[in-house]
Amino acid sequence: MTPGRQAAATASGIATALLAGPWRRREAVRRVAVALGYARAPRWVGALVAEVLLTYRDAPADRPRELAAFVRTTGGWARGEAAGVPPRVVLRQPVPTRAVRVRAPAADVPDLAALARLLDLDQGELAWFADVRSWERTADDEALRHYRWRTVPRPAGGVRLLAAPKPRLREAQRRVLRHVLAPVPVHPAAHGCVPGRSGRTAALPHARGRRRARHGPRGVLRRRTGRPGVGGAAGRRRADRAGGARADRAGDHGGARGGVAAGAGARGRRRPRPAPPARAAAGRPAPATRRADVAGAGQPGVHAAGPPAGRAGRGLGRRPHPLRRRPDLQRPTLPRPERDALRALLHNCAVHGWASQVRDRDPATFRDHVLGRVARAASVDPVLGARLRVLAARIDWAQPPP
Repeated sequence: MTPGRQAAATASGIATALLAGPWRRREAVRRVAVALGYARAPRWVGALVAEVLLTYRDAPADRPRELAAFVRTTGGWARGEAAGVPPRVVLRQPVPTRAVRVRAPAADVPDLAALARLLDLDQGELAWFADVRSWERTADDEALRHYRWRTVPRPAGGVRLLAAPKPRLREAQRRVLRHVLAPVPVHPAAHGCVPGRSGRTAALPHARGRRRARHGPRGVLRRRTGRPGVGGAAGRRRADRAGGARADRAGDHGGARGGVAAGAGARGRRRPRPAPPARAAAGRPAPATRRADVAGAGQPGVHAAGPPAGRAGRGLGRRPHPLRRRPDLQRPTLPRPERDALRALLHNCAVHGWASQVRDRDPATFRDHVLGRVARAASVDPVLGARLRVLAARIDWAQPPP
């Protein structure tokens, strides 16, 4: 045996001796000394036990391997290994593990014996079902395997490998589910394979109250590079500074018109569009922009010009579209192609007869297939499901099959 494995075996024996009785220093030191074959416990044993009791307030009866790993990190262990003869276990008294903290009303399965009793198996069958020898992948005899393997072609190409458990393994899995896993409370965020929850309940909190902005081709939130001549926050600031400087230089020679033209030239070298005639005749100012403030907007008889035309004016001087609520985000529902296909199937079955829509499906199970799709849609979107049930009620299933 290698030194590493010998040290691991010694630590495991010490951990077993610590867990074999009361969790008190005097009794624990005596049990460890007996396990190591000492008539009188050395000092390093007392130091080791003291460190263990200081770290673990209660005995870790459900974690013997963790305790053995911790024993090897203590100062007492190092002192024992530094002695002339490293310690060796001469007497081992195994004790069964037990559950220390039970957080749910689940079945008490502290060890393999309790698990075997729960599954109504002996130790050999339990090891076979646990596949400790990897027969599931290596055995050629089908009787030694617990799964039936088969491949199913994928619609988009390729195959999908499926493994179906055999009856005995399936019954063992269901016992574990009923007695061990089912009593454990499920997190509120878990919705898959939980009674009373589904994909709809998972999507519903994200769909209610969700808003989405729509921006038109000229919306102000359209991203630009910000270079001169192109829209964007940085481009607008640079153009405003250039327009204001030119307006100051123009003075009385250009007035408001010169300032506006200068601002437009700094953006795209284009003249601004005049205000609409109807708006100017009514005396209403055009939408104001930042360059209109430096160009003399607000003076008598002067209206702020609209945003420049062309590419330079896109995204400038226009209010964004309001945040509108999308109808498809009001509630979870099926994808649009799937909804349309299901409506078309129900309509054709009602108008042309269900026998004309069977195609490559089994006529004996076609009715269950159609009604199952309707039930699935209703589980995701009850409003859509109610409409689909009305369409399904029009189908005459009494027609003879093809």
